[in-house]
Amino acid sequence: MGYENKTRVWVDSGNYDVFDKRTARQMSDKEVTIASPYRRIDNEAMKNNIKMRTLILGNSVKEIGTEAFSRCTNLRNVYLNGVRTIQKGAFFGCSNLKELKIPQSVQYLEKYAFMENKGIRQISYEPGNRSTVLSSDLFRECNRLRQIILPRHLAEIRGGAFYRCKELDGIIFPDSVKRIGKEAFYGNGVTSLDLPEGLLEIEDSAFFKCNQLEYVCLPRSVKILGKWVFHGCNRLKILEIPEDPEVIGPWIINRSCIIRCKKAGRVDQYCQEYGFSVEYL
Repeated sequence: MGYENKTRVWVDSGNYDVFDKRTARQMSDKEVTIASPYRRIDNEAMKNNIKMRTLILGNSVKEIGTEAFSRCTNLRNVYLNGVRTIQKGAFFGCSNLKELKIPQSVQYLEKYAFMENKGIRQISYEPGNRSTVLSSDLFRECNRLRQIILPRHLAEIRGGAFYRCKELDGIIFPDSVKRIGKEAFYGNGVTSLDLPEGLLEIEDSAFFKCNQLEYVCLPRSVKILGKWVFHGCNRLKILEIPEDPEVIGPWIINRSCIIRCKKAGRVDQYCQEYGFSVEYL
């Protein structure tokens, strides 16, 4: 094995294709490039590395293991290139990462992959990325995240994906989204919601305590509204539900909010039961 000091590329003269802790211990530069023949970064390979500021992965690297780069607190730039899978907590707690571009090669991000990246401000999926699921707690508590560009084929946003992303106010949902999971946007800074026609289910507390929301109109396609979906949204004045969902959970709003709905329908009956104010469409 040898380490080329000037180019900061670790190359392996053996038959191994896993970049592991043993290899990582020999690296101390601020800029790290991991290239061929490596195909996988092993679990916790560079966990707690506080020297690295830039990470460049060559096209040969396809998989990043669990917590491989977690708590690399000085990491500022990440270039994922040909990566396909990023496992649980791979970049957990990388608090100085400011921007993240997810290339079209990435097929799946496991839960917690970028959780508690408290400095990150913008995340974008590159055009052509075909990811259909955002995993649970994927960007949980990225407190300074302001904008995200979601993949065009996204179908499901799982529970806690953007939990307590307090500054997040720029969300454009692709038309393909069918399900928004439990507490997915809990405590966000969203000021408005443009939910896509075709959305079928919004789970419990999905937008709980989104205190900047004032008006929400649900798509006619929604079939299931979980409990407390918009509860705790203290500035929400109007929730418009143009079609009756098949299931409506308890206390979807605060009492101070008005629900607009069809007269004598399921939503109207629900409002009478819970004592919510009603305006008829």
